[in-house]
Formats: sequence, C-alpha cells, structure tokens
Amino acid sequence: MFAARCAVSKERARRRAAREADSARKAEERARQQAATSRRQARRTQLAKVVPSRRQPGGAGLLAAKRRRTLGLVLFAFFVVQFLTWVSTPDWGLRGAVLLVSVFAFPLLAVLLT
Repeated sequence: MFAARCAVSKERARRRAAREADSARKAEERARQQAATSRRQARRTQLAKVVPSRRQPGGAGLLAAKRRRTLGLVLFAFFVVQFLTWVSTPDWGLRGAVLLVSVFAFPLLAVLLT
C-alpha cells in the first residue's frame, strides 16, 4: 500500500511539475508579447512625433463630405470638357484655349460651388 501511495504521489508531483513548466512557458510567452507590443507602441509614438498625421481635424463631417463630393463632380466635369474638346476638335489652338480657360475656371467653380 505504501508503494501505491508513493507511486501516486510521484505521479502527482510529475503532473504538477509539468503544469508549472507549462505555466512558466506561457508566462514567458506573454511577457515576450507584451515587450514586443510596448516596443511597437514606443516606435509608433516616436514616429508620430516626427511624421505629421495624414488626418486633418474636422475632415470627417457632413460638410466636408459634401465639399469632397462637389469637388469631385467639378473635377469630373473638367475632364469631360477636356475629353470632348480633344475628341471633337482637331485644332490645337482651340484645344489649348479650352485647356487654359478650364484651368483658370476650375478653382473659381470649386470655390463658388462649395
């Protein structure tokens, strides 16, 4: 009976050692991941100090969306006018004049329509 208890105790000790080793391995992995995360966050923080953000404050509102949509339509109209002029007119002088007028009219239309 003593030998059976001793064998059970040894088996429990072996299982406990295996659990503790597994727990230590998992804790080490968590520490490694946490260290990598903190290094990554530190790099991002340093980079954010050097490189300006691409986001501009206030650019996500309804008015900004309307302005982007309007400017997109004006830009589309600019390209449509250019395409139709270049397809329908063989005269380089007229093509250049339409391009020049369009280049000067684009900012004016962009301001007036937004």
